Amino acid sequence: MKAVVYQGPHDVAVTDVPDAKIERPTDVLVRVTTTNICGSDLHMYEGRTSFEKGRTFGHENMGEVVEIGKGVEKVKVGDRVVLPFNISCGFCKNCERGLTNYCLTTQPDPSAAELLRVPFGDHNALRLGEDAQDKENDYVMLSDIFPTGYHATEMAGVIPGDSVVIAGAGPVGLMAALSATIKGAAKVMVVDRHPDRLALAEQIGAIAIDDSKVDPVQAVLDETMGLGADRGCEPTILRATKIPATLNMLINSVRFTGGIGTVGVFVPQDPGAKGELAKQGKVAIDFGTHWFKGQTMGNGQAPVKRYNRRLRDLIAADKAKPSWIVSHEISLDQAADAYRNFDARSEGWTKTEVLSIHDGEIKARKNDLDEAGTFTVDGLVADASVGDYDALLLPGGTVNPDQLRVDKDAVSFVRDFVESGKPVAAICHGPWTLIEAGVAAGRTLTSFPSIRTDLRNAGADVVGRCGRQESHHQPLAGGPAGVLRGDRVPTRGHPDKGRGEVMSVTKGLLVRFDALPGKEDDVKEFLDSGRALVEDEQATTAWFAFRLGPTSFGIFDVFPDDAGRDAHPTCPALLR
Repeated sequence: MKAVVYQGPHDVAVTDVPDAKIERPTDVLVRVTTTNICGSDLHMYEGRTSFEKGRTFGHENMGEVVEIGKGVEKVKVGDRVVLPFNISCGFCKNCERGLTNYCLTTQPDPSAAELLRVPFGDHNALRLGEDAQDKENDYVMLSDIFPTGYHATEMAGVIPGDSVVIAGAGPVGLMAALSATIKGAAKVMVVDRHPDRLALAEQIGAIAIDDSKVDPVQAVLDETMGLGADRGCEPTILRATKIPATLNMLINSVRFTGGIGTVGVFVPQDPGAKGELAKQGKVAIDFGTHWFKGQTMGNGQAPVKRYNRRLRDLIAADKAKPSWIVSHEISLDQAADAYRNFDARSEGWTKTEVLSIHDGEIKARKNDLDEAGTFTVDGLVADASVGDYDALLLPGGTVNPDQLRVDKDAVSFVRDFVESGKPVAAICHGPWTLIEAGVAAGRTLTSFPSIRTDLRNAGADVVGRCGRQESHHQPLAGGPAGVLRGDRVPTRGHPDKGRGEVMSVTKGLLVRFDALPGKEDDVKEFLDSGRALVEDEQATTAWFAFRLGPTSFGIFDVFPDDAGRDAHPTCPALLR
């Protein structure tokens, strides 16, 4: 049979493995028809655990029973079933108490394969009705994320009429929002900064709070007459750099004596993390405030068996439709590409994060003087890993770049990013950090006029002009590390007549592609001419073309808002 097999960090492949088979009388053999990629899989994918090479990936699955052991009485061949990710025995001390998430005898087999042996089949296989195939994308959510989101609301103590704040609109966070709504919460608030995810939350009636634009704690207080939410849910999956911030946000936005449910994945050790606390599986939270407010906090893996039957019945009765969050449907043969895209956050799978040398919030400034809003920090540069990101955009102005270039963690991160061969873009005075990292020499760069001498002194070939009134056409060049092209920075006005009005950048578009054999020069020529095509696009703040290798190219653009991003691809010349 075919299965998704781990071959090392950032490397999985669909290969042939021995067929799963009945081994015990209580086993059930299932032909897997649907399985999900979970955010927690990426921890193993990135090589940050002891997950052994040769093991099969995956743990969220459903399918059709094709064989049963002699001791199986309830489940029949032909049944459509969904399986809990935490397979359990049903008879140990913990299982008898309903804690199947902490079964003392049984460990689950991997599931991203064509066949799956399910131990204790009568206990673990949840049978589905005649609508199983029609609602496959709904029922497969019962394997993990729907019960996990529901578990967060259970541990938080959500009851009808409650106000609930959820820290994150990822798949589990959205399931927590759906669960709170099902349980009769009067108000559900979802905090995130990604418009597409917040839009999904709004589709089920939740209040979207964009923490890149407002203080999320204050926003929750405003929605609850200054009292704070009754309950809070923390569903963050393996984002060690963000977990302290989300927990502290909940502690400060949930009322006195309120409840918090934590289902985000925490691990005892994370050797691949950069921060010392994260390496030890520890996080820094505001426990003093938590204790002072008399809050309760529940945590741990979800006991899927406790909830999946009732949630199944809600789906069957059309009272719940968790599949509204599905973004991609692929075949098993495409699994390796899916993991790579998911990990690299490729277009359509993308997540943008704000990293800083300080936690909490950072301020944006207009003309380096006037405050222009605050942005919540997703993680510390000291804790970040280059492998978690696909591209890096260094901020402009003078204040932020001046702080970054004297911070050893920031300089090291930028250096590692450039050496990884991934795209790096720098706005205005952002190249200061490139100079400090020692990566400007020998590269073709563009910059704000006042630091061109700095770049030349560092060994860079400086081209282009700042602003929109003048442009220079330079040949695309570069090696495996990539070369930045373009001459736009987020400013209006002539480069020699003052700065003009600073434009904020909130959206980016990264496209990477390979030239067909023998077409490399044609692609290079097209990219050389492409800059002129976007020159008249007033909503395109900056445009860069780069070459990653002999046949690999890319384009990176940034825009002030969604309207600018949506307008850019409509240019017919760029679509040909």
